[in-house]
Amino acid sequence: MNWTTVVQSFFTFATGFAAALLALKGNIAKANIGNERIYADKTDDLFDRIDKLTDERDDLKGQVLKLQSEVKALTQAVESLKDEMKKEGI
Repeated sequence: MNWTTVVQSFFTFATGFAAALLALKGNIAKANIGNERIYADKTDDLFDRIDKLTDERDDLKGQVLKLQSEVKALTQAVESLKDEMKKEGI
């Protein structure tokens, strides 16, 4: 085997390796751009869902506070009725 064949084979291998490496880098960059596009498409929907859930949570918090005050008022009414029953001996 002569040196020209060895050198030619080496350059062929190096060129093929470089081409494969560049193709791999291109595919990785393309995949990243595709993922970013998917995230960008879904971001608005996710923010809308977060806003909706936040509003629902705030509404439920208001309802809980209202119900807590009603329970407190009813507890006081029950206690006063118990006191009246004790006074009357029932």
